[in-house]
Amino acid sequence: MSDLPAHLVRFPGSSWCVWRECSLRSAGFPVSAAARFADTAAAAAVSDADPGSGWAAAQERSTAVLRSFVDDPLFREAVAWQNPSIERNWMGRLAASDDDRKLRKSRYLRAVAAYAQRYATKNDTIGFYGPVAWATWDETTPGLTVSAGPGLLRTRTTYFENWAIEELARTLSLDPALRPWLKPRVAAACLFDAPVVHRAFGGPVVFDAAEVELLGWCDGSRSVREITTLLDGVWDEAGILARLDAWAAEGIVQADFTGPIEARPEARLRAVLGEVGDADARAGALARLDRLDAARDGLVAARGDATAVAEASGRLSAVFEELTGARSSRRDGEMYAGRTLVYEDARRDLDVTLGSALLESLAPPLSIVLDSASWLLARSGETLLDRLTGILRRHRDRTGESSMPFTEFLTRATPVLSPWSGADSPLDEVITEFQDRWAKVLGLPGDARRHHVAGESVARAAAEAFPPSPAPWPGATHLSPDLMIAARDVAAIESGDHTFVLGELHLSNNTLQARPFVEQHDDPARLLRGMESDHGDRRVFYVPTRESPLVSSRAYPSALLSPAYTYWCLHDDSGGAAGPVLPAAAMTVHLDGDTATVRERLGGRRFALLDVLDEQLSWVVANIFAPLPKARHNPRVSIDRLVLHRESWHVDAADVDWAHHPRASERYRLAQAWRAEHGIPPRVFYKFTGEVKPCFLDFTSPALVECFAQSARADAASPEAGAVGFSEMLPDLDDVWLPGPGGTYTSEFRLVCLNRPH
Repeated sequence: MSDLPAHLVRFPGSSWCVWRECSLRSAGFPVSAAARFADTAAAAAVSDADPGSGWAAAQERSTAVLRSFVDDPLFREAVAWQNPSIERNWMGRLAASDDDRKLRKSRYLRAVAAYAQRYATKNDTIGFYGPVAWATWDETTPGLTVSAGPGLLRTRTTYFENWAIEELARTLSLDPALRPWLKPRVAAACLFDAPVVHRAFGGPVVFDAAEVELLGWCDGSRSVREITTLLDGVWDEAGILARLDAWAAEGIVQADFTGPIEARPEARLRAVLGEVGDADARAGALARLDRLDAARDGLVAARGDATAVAEASGRLSAVFEELTGARSSRRDGEMYAGRTLVYEDARRDLDVTLGSALLESLAPPLSIVLDSASWLLARSGETLLDRLTGILRRHRDRTGESSMPFTEFLTRATPVLSPWSGADSPLDEVITEFQDRWAKVLGLPGDARRHHVAGESVARAAAEAFPPSPAPWPGATHLSPDLMIAARDVAAIESGDHTFVLGELHLSNNTLQARPFVEQHDDPARLLRGMESDHGDRRVFYVPTRESPLVSSRAYPSALLSPAYTYWCLHDDSGGAAGPVLPAAAMTVHLDGDTATVRERLGGRRFALLDVLDEQLSWVVANIFAPLPKARHNPRVSIDRLVLHRESWHVDAADVDWAHHPRASERYRLAQAWRAEHGIPPRVFYKFTGEVKPCFLDFTSPALVECFAQSARADAASPEAGAVGFSEMLPDLDDVWLPGPGGTYTSEFRLVCLNRPH
C-alpha cells in the first residue's frame, strides 16, 4: 500500500511526486487552421531571378487565407468576446461583403492574423478558444486513454470581472439611502489597541473615549444604523457617517459594499444588499444589480452569433456606464488585465488518463530537471535571505536597534522583492551559476543543432551539480512544469512513438490554484485538500490590495485558500482570506543574531521571515528557470525522451532590418533569405523584449511575415527595444495528437510536482 496521500503519485525510483490530477490546456481551434498560413510556393518564387515573381498571386492566396477566418463564425465569435469593437466596427461588415481590400491593409491584416495564430497554436486558458480539461495519472493503466465527447465543450460559463462589480459596489456605497446600511470595519492592515490605532503607513492615531467606543463597534458585522442605536445619545447617524468618511481617508476604516476577489462577486453583492433594512433603498439597489445581471444574461444568450455577441456586449457596456458613470473597460492594450466587463471560461468535453508507461519514461529525466530546479530555489532563497537580512544588519549598525516595523522593512526591501522593476536582479549570479552547472552536466558542443544525452550517463554528474536542497519557504515545495507530448496521434503515444517537451517550469508555484482551473474542476474541495496536505498549517499568505496590477479575477490571488493558513494584510481590505488576518501594523521584523523573524506585536507569534514573504518571493522566482543562457543560437537539448530545451535563437532587434523595408514584397523576399542565413526553420515562435507571450510565425506566410515586421517596427520605436527570441515549433504541425472536432489540437499538461522523500 502506498504511503502517499491520495492526491499524489510517486515517480518510479525517485523521491519526486506529481499530483494525480493535472490540467490539460489546449488551443480552441484545430492546428490545421495554422497550417492554412503556409505558402511554400510564395517562398520558392521569391528565390527566382525576378524578385517580384509570383508576388501578386501570393498576395491573393494570403488574402484568401485571411478571408477563410473572417468567414468562420466561430473565429468571429471568439474575436467578438475578446474585442467586440472589432466585430462592430469592421469584421462583421467585411464578413457580409465580398470586398477584400480591407484585408490587405496592415491594421486589418494584423488583427485577423494575430487572433488566428493564437487560437490555433497557443495552449491558452480562456473561453471556448482556450478550454480546460483534466487528466489523471493512473499507475494501473499502461498507456494513454482519451475519452472525448461529440463536441468541443462540456461546460461554458460567463463571469463578471471583479473590478466591474466593485465599481457598482462603490457607486452604491455613495447612495445616501444606502449609506446607513454600510457595515464599517477597521482596515485590515491597522492594529486597534485602544485608544491607539497603529496604521501600516502613517503614524499612530490616538482616539478619545467616544471615538474608541465607536471604533469598537466597527467590526464589519453591524450597520451604521445599528451602531447608531447602540450609541444613542453619544453619536447620531450623520455624525457617524462623517467620522467614518474621515477615518476612511486616513486608512483607518473601510465602509463600502466592495468584497473579495472571487468567481461570482455579483452573488456576494446581492447577498449584502439583501441585508439593507430600508425596503425602498434595498429594492432600488437590487434593481440596479438586476439590470447589470440581465445585460450579462443577454450576452450569454447571444452565444454562437458573433454579431449578437458584439451587440449584447455593447448593451452591457452601456448599462454599466449608466449605472456607475465609469468606463466599461480598463487597462487597454494590456494582456491578462481583465479589460472588459465579463469573461468566459470553458471545460473541454474530454477526459485523459496517463498510464504507467508514460510515468516510467518521464520520471528519470524529469526528476533530474526537478532536482536542478530545487537547487536553484534553495540557492535563490539563500541569496534573497542574505539580501533581506542585510537590511536589518544595516539598520542595527545605524540605530543600535535589532527590530523595525514590518512596513518600514518592506519599503526598504522593494529592490529585492521587485527585480522586474528594472533594477538588476539579485539573482543574476545564481542564475549564471545554475547555467554553468547545467553546461558541465550536459557537455554541450559548440556548434550542434541537436544534443541528446542518456539520463543514466548524466545522472551522477547531475546529482553532484544539484544535490538535494530543502525548500526555502513553504510555497517553494511546489514546482509546476508545463509538459507537451509530440506524437502523430494517440496510437503513436500508446506505442511509445512520442517525445516529451518541457515548456515553462514555474518555480514555487502551484499553477492549478488559479481560478479557471478550480472553477472547471468537478470537486474544487479535493484540490484544496491536496494543498492542505502538502503544506499543513505552515503556509503564510499575503492578502493583496485589489489595486495591485498583479491582481485579477482569474489568476491571482489563489483560489485555493485554507482556514489553516495564516494571512497578513498591508492594505485596507482582508476580503478573500479564509482565516484570521494579521495586520501589517501589528508586525515587526527582528534580527536575533543572524536569524530574521517576524513577530506579532500583541499575540507574540513568530514566523520565519521567508515564510511571511512566501507570495512575494514566489513572484520573484516563478520564471527564472533557464538551464541555457540566451545566445545567438542554442541547440535542442534532450535527456532520454524529454526535450529540456527547444532549439532557439536570440538576435538584436536591429538585425531584422529587413522588416523596415518600405515594400511588402521586398520585406517578404528579404525575410526568406534572412531565415535561411540564420538556419531558422520555417515555423517558429517569436517574442520581442517586453512582450508577454510568444507569437507563431510561418516564414512562408506573407500575412504572418507582415505581422512580424509590424511588431519589429513597433519594437524599434519602443524605449525597451532590445532583442527578439525565436524558438522552434515543437511539437510541430504534424506532431499534434489531441483529437477534437475538425482535427487535432495543440495541448500541454500542467503538472504540480513536489519532493516527498521516503
